[in-house]
Amino acid sequence: MPTPLIDQTSYNTLQDISNRKQALREAIKDDESRIQEKWQQLFKAPAMFSNNAPASKRIVSVLSNGWKLVDGFILGWKLYHRFKAKKR
Repeated sequence: MPTPLIDQTSYNTLQDISNRKQALREAIKDDESRIQEKWQQLFKAPAMFSNNAPASKRIVSVLSNGWKLVDGFILGWKLYHRFKAKKR
């Protein structure tokens, strides 16, 4: 759970400040580790690039990516013709 950025607590001693500083350091360290974990998950190589991936998984992945390309091209073509017709 994230620590609030602004703490309305008043500090009466140097020990209070030191404790708060230590708590903030720990929170930052935890946040950095969570960010690093999410970053690694985000840029993890797909299973089809794995050397031990079965051929069926590679074929399905290639077909899926190919279909995405075709779908994107068709969408672009439709949008191009729709907005080209509006200019006339």
